[in-house]
Amino acid sequence: MKGGSLLILFVIFFAAARAQFTYGFKGGLNSSAESVGSSDYSTSERIGFNGGVFAAHPVAGAFAARAELFYSAEGTREKYKPTGATGEIKRGFLRLPLLVQYRIGSGIYVETGPQVGLLLSSKEDFDGVVMNIKQYYSAANLGWCFGAGARLDELLKGSGVNVRYAPGLTRLNKEAIAGKSLTSSVWSVGLFYTLGDR
Repeated sequence: MKGGSLLILFVIFFAAARAQFTYGFKGGLNSSAESVGSSDYSTSERIGFNGGVFAAHPVAGAFAARAELFYSAEGTREKYKPTGATGEIKRGFLRLPLLVQYRIGSGIYVETGPQVGLLLSSKEDFDGVVMNIKQYYSAANLGWCFGAGARLDELLKGSGVNVRYAPGLTRLNKEAIAGKSLTSSVWSVGLFYTLGDR
């Protein structure tokens, strides 16, 4: 997406935040990995970080809706078996999940929903050689989120912790790699701070 489209997303998000009951900030760590689906490659997890903003409001009963906008550092560690070359793929995404939450009680909730990812950067570092490879990957991708969290108001009013798993639904690469599609998955854990509780 072009810069103007991203600006529109920000405006819509913050306009929604003002109209809802709660909004706030979030941040945490990622454990991401990518799968090529080819026996020529082996991959393992890469640790990154995420941080951004969210807005939420109750829908009906124990259900609530939540939208987020955050930066996510992802990628994978990779080995090309035929040559033994090892390296790391580093990607930066702007993530926009649209979630439905169900409050179980005592501040605990579960959540699920789709997630759009806009690719901001993509680099590979193999044996110390760094290359920009963004042009070989799709500008946007789609995933799905499954998560759970809990409010920690007893420690600090408005604070909470969240854990989430987000597998990719669409491939990352524009063209096949070893005849295969490249897919991703991300585990994340983090803290959030809610403003505007009523």
